Amino acid sequence: VDIEAFSQFTKIITPAITRVVDFAKKLPMFCELPCEDQIILLKGCCMEIMSLRAAVRYDPESETLTLNGEMAVTRGQLKNGGLGV
Repeated sequence: VDIEAFSQFTKIITPAITRVVDFAKKLPMFCELPCEDQIILLKGCCMEIMSLRAAVRYDPESETLTLNGEMAVTRGQLKNGGLGV
């Protein structure tokens, strides 16, 4: 596992998770749910939402994923970062 690559990835993924949570908070009735239910829903969907967002940022020709609009990572870099892709 490349610790530096994993660290870079977590720096990028953390704001993405925050954006998903912020989006959910704007949904009607979401904030009226008990906190435990909000957490369950977010844990259950966060990776799926981020995967859908990543799908449109993936270039199959170069096998790169563009993160936060500027940083592109290759499939090998993701694999070396411990993400097993």
